[in-house]
Amino acid sequence: MILNPYNPFVDFREDKLGKRPQWFREYYEEHKALADNIMEHQQILIKRYRTKGYAEDYREVEVTDEDCTEVTSEEDRTNDKDS
Repeated sequence: MILNPYNPFVDFREDKLGKRPQWFREYYEEHKALADNIMEHQQILIKRYRTKGYAEDYREVEVTDEDCTEVTSEEDRTNDKDS
């Protein structure tokens, strides 16, 4: 995180953004905001690490039944292939 900060747009030049279609500019703005948020969070963790000697990242994650599918046995997997 310290040596390789999150930056998915490292090679993208913003001066070329005006030549791109509208949908691309909207996509870029959304993802750039998300990337900036992630980088800001990482910088907070790095600062905390440097001042305290450690940093803990607490995030709440909500998992719903729709997010995961569970296969209970090998037999279930082979029965699905036969159908």
